[in-house]
Amino acid sequence: MQGNYKELDGYGGMMLELNWAADGKRLAGWSEAAGKVLVWDVTRGGCQELRGFEGKVEKLTWAPAGRILAGWSESGGKVRVWDVTIGGCQTLDGRAKGIRELSWAPDGTRLAGWSWKDGKVRVWDVRTGSCKELEGPKEGIHELSWGPGGTRLAVWCESDGRVKVWDMETGDCQELDGRAKGIRELSWAPDGTRLAGWSWTDGKVRVWDVRTGSVKELEGCQGTVGTLTWAPNSKRLAGLSVSDKKAKVWDVTTGSRQELQGHEGSVSELSWAPDGEKLAGWS
Repeated sequence: MQGNYKELDGYGGMMLELNWAADGKRLAGWSEAAGKVLVWDVTRGGCQELRGFEGKVEKLTWAPAGRILAGWSESGGKVRVWDVTIGGCQTLDGRAKGIRELSWAPDGTRLAGWSWKDGKVRVWDVRTGSCKELEGPKEGIHELSWGPGGTRLAVWCESDGRVKVWDMETGDCQELDGRAKGIRELSWAPDGTRLAGWSWTDGKVRVWDVRTGSVKELEGCQGTVGTLTWAPNSKRLAGLSVSDKKAKVWDVTTGSRQELQGHEGSVSELSWAPDGEKLAGWS
């Protein structure tokens, strides 16, 4: 990262909920002084004010394509969606208090949110504005994670330590085997057959087979795991172990582990080559 910077005009006072679009071209935030959502085009310059909210905006999140921005306000309990290219605003159905997480489906057609006040997971279809409340656990939901294609949604439930997966088409809820405390990351395999998670309480990496519901504990990591990254072919999983500063690669079918050598200090980022045979890391 170079030391160059750009000052963005258009606001005064404190900015909250700064959130980059995935393509890096736009930056959104809520101005406490102005009481408005602002969007900067950092490539061409200029600041856009988005209207539609009264009161403080608690959550802002971009859809994957970087054109649609969703926001939620506690005061009205409503989720609103803006198309920043045309300035249009859509208010989605249903009211929700205490939203703690908003997560877009990969195709940008659905938006999931969890409320700590009523314990419900809601899924909004942004094409129709409709809202669906998912049946299942009523408290302690964390780590909303969409499967490839956006047809399934996985969560970890703190109250019983289980991972649950909803089918968006049928509404059915699948409960996966095994109990785990302190799950901090859920990561889908690219082919959608497996789901990996790391627990901060026991330091273990677990892989669930969504087809069977079974779970496998992967050996070799103790303490914090910095990130989990699937190979494109979904056969291997890479992780960064903060405790011993090593990158590890597991074969998720056999459970065998490989520790990668050749770097000094901790590795901060991992990236698989498209063929799944090479792994790049930065130290």
